[in-house]
Amino acid sequence: MKALLIGLLFLGLTTLLQAQIDDEPAIKVETVDLDYILIAANGKYVKKVSNQKDCKLIKDFQELIANFDITSLDRYDLDTDNYLVNFLSEHGARAHAYYDSEGIISNSREAYKNLRLPIYVIRWLSIEYPGWVLNSTSYLVAYNDKGLLRKMYKMQVLKDGKRKNLKFNGNKSIVSNNK
Repeated sequence: MKALLIGLLFLGLTTLLQAQIDDEPAIKVETVDLDYILIAANGKYVKKVSNQKDCKLIKDFQELIANFDITSLDRYDLDTDNYLVNFLSEHGARAHAYYDSEGIISNSREAYKNLRLPIYVIRWLSIEYPGWVLNSTSYLVAYNDKGLLRKMYKMQVLKDGKRKNLKFNGNKSIVSNNK
């Protein structure tokens, strides 16, 4: 009986010891070929206008604007200082962006209609206007390379035949409404 208990104990410990052995190294070292890294010329624009809480439509549209290659334009000329490029998506988003001769965005204006609002705007709306229903939404972004950035949500809400137009800026505070 003693031999059986010692045998089972030994068998149990050897299976535990086997589970402790790690075949994979703890640190993996990988080399990165720098030829495949894309360095965005409009990193300043992306850093200013992008927001993790924005919906996918906004993120994709802003990425399109940031990565646009002005050298692909038929009228491209290095001696021209500014290029106005108009963007329009099938979802109703539109933008006007000014690029310099190197492809850097100097300023832009973007407008999005009937988009999904970020959760903090929806929370604010439900607290400030309980029982009101969203009728329409829009989101406006104005950027320039001097540091000016304005973001504004415009919403129309309805309740009992009444209509209110609200403006809500990116700093999470109400700008105006028509009470």
